[in-house]
Amino acid sequence: MVVEMRILNEYIRRILLESSKIETAIDIAVRHNFRIIHNKQSEIIEMRDGGKDIAHFYYDKSARGNEGAYVTSYTQVDRNWRGKGLGALLYDIMIELSGEKGIVSDRGTVKPEAVRMYRYFFNNPDSYEKILLDPRNNRTRKGWYTDRTEDDTGALSYIQNSEYMKSKGVTLYNPRGLFDEELMMSDETIEDWKNHPLSYVYIKKDQSRPTITELSNLGIYYGPVRAN
Repeated sequence: MVVEMRILNEYIRRILLESSKIETAIDIAVRHNFRIIHNKQSEIIEMRDGGKDIAHFYYDKSARGNEGAYVTSYTQVDRNWRGKGLGALLYDIMIELSGEKGIVSDRGTVKPEAVRMYRYFFNNPDSYEKILLDPRNNRTRKGWYTDRTEDDTGALSYIQNSEYMKSKGVTLYNPRGLFDEELMMSDETIEDWKNHPLSYVYIKKDQSRPTITELSNLGIYYGPVRAN
């Protein structure tokens, strides 16, 4: 019981921390008169201080697989503004822009800071729907676990950030897990895949776009309120 309460308290603390980061970032953006610009044609969300780029978020529409979600391809925050929630704010904007399609992490490589954001989505089921994807077998180019092609996805970023895979000697430089049937079909691998935050598409349940609406009302958000 004590262990369960500690886990629950940590879960609640993480959720409150991420939520407070977004509110703090909005306050910073307002006080410093930053502009948040969504350029749908270039598939980028920028946070700018006059002509200076403070933070940006690139995304791509999935060509196939990934349940048609938007792929978060690259995020960067100026080093002088890191740790203040600006990145979390851009993620929140992007997941609202994606609507019912949702977002998925980059399938090639993901930084630890971004993994924490996806873990927040994973651990917050009241606010985010999650759809499990199917890791792609790089030999057959088909998913390992289902016959559907819509859920097939690249798994390199999962391998990069899975302690379980590292324990099996599987890394970005030795990604044998994408070819090794014995490993990929084992109960342990399937369980690790299901419990990893990079294995899902995430959709914000509140489709009213509350963050974008708030930013628009504050006069600091410019651009369309959808990615498609």
